[in-house]
This record gives sequence, structure tokens and C-alpha cells, in this order.
Amino acid sequence: MFQAPRLVVFGGQSFLTAEEITAFNDIRKIAAWSPRAAEAMRAVYGDDLDDLWDRYVAGQEALFATGGDLYRPLLVKVTCPALVLHGARDPLVPGLHPQAVHRGISGSRLHIFPEGKHNIHLRYADEFNTIVLAFLSERS
Repeated sequence: MFQAPRLVVFGGQSFLTAEEITAFNDIRKIAAWSPRAAEAMRAVYGDDLDDLWDRYVAGQEALFATGGDLYRPLLVKVTCPALVLHGARDPLVPGLHPQAVHRGISGSRLHIFPEGKHNIHLRYADEFNTIVLAFLSERS
């Protein structure tokens, strides 16, 4: 049986702010990161991490310079059921972003992990997966 499409999003912005660009530049050099965070990312990206992160921040700056909208104007076009997840203590993505996505998608649901940071899919993997699977399994 065909299951209608559904959307699950977390950990991202639909637009960029000047404050975020400043924050990204504050941590542009990996040396500014906590050793634990740097080590975890180096385990994934290896010696390319410094260059990849610098290019990512440069990309964020370029996007901001063109107005900062990533996809916020397109949210109203999303018509499928949508679930927005967010960690209330996310140091990379302020709470205004999941709120904007939630408001922008009619009928969407918002689930906040009160103690969650940016890695809610890892730190709260069981709860995260349970919530997502339940949402994806619902019949429209």
C-alpha cells in the first residue's frame, strides 16, 4: 500500500542571521573548538576537517551576503505532514529556526528535546528514532 510522503527535519536553518555569521566566524578555526568536539569531527573528516569547515563558513557568509534566505520562502509550499525536531540547547542552531520552520509549514508538529544540543539524533537516539518512526508510520 502506498504511504503518502512525510517530512522530518532537524538541526538546520531556513535563513541566516548576522549573529550566526559572527558565531560561525568565532569558531572558524578548529583550534577554537572544545577538544572533544574537534576530536569527534576529526574522526569523521580526518585531515580535511580544517579546510572543509573553513569552506562551510565561507559558504554561510556568501549565502548571508545574498540575503540570508535559504528556503524560508518555500516552506508554505510544503503540503505533506511535517515533523520538526530540535534540541533546546543547540549551540549551532538557535531556537528561532525550528520555530520558523514550524510556523512556515501549515499543520507541522514541533518536538523539542529540552536538554538536547545539536546532536539529538545521537544523544537521544532511541527517543529520536521512536518519535520519527511513529510519525512516519502514521496514516494520513
